[in-house]
Amino acid sequence: MVRLGERERTSQVRGANYPVECYFDRAIRFQPDDPQVRVLYAYYLTRNKRPGEARRQLEAAESTSPTDPQVIYNLGLAYLDLNEYDRALAYAHKAYDAGITFPGLRERLKRANKWQEARK
Repeated sequence: MVRLGERERTSQVRGANYPVECYFDRAIRFQPDDPQVRVLYAYYLTRNKRPGEARRQLEAAESTSPTDPQVIYNLGLAYLDLNEYDRALAYAHKAYDAGITFPGLRERLKRANKWQEARK
């Protein structure tokens, strides 16, 4: 729904019963402890210039102590989008240590001159 809304440049996609943001609200009420929903919502909020609300969603996602490497990687990307480089780097190391092979987070941190190898 987010991508379709972005493509159509609207918060209410044609044919949808609810605005895009309402789907996040419904998903959070359905699965309040699912960190991925909150990370995706934070992405949406960041793209819509609402960084304070995005941070609150990321903090809620973190409070679930996520262990899924994909969620950890996405937390890193989300914090990078908010220019919170230290947190992004910490999540990048956790994700790569957990077996994530996607280079995107590392490359974006390198482009921002914020990448550092993990200390062993």
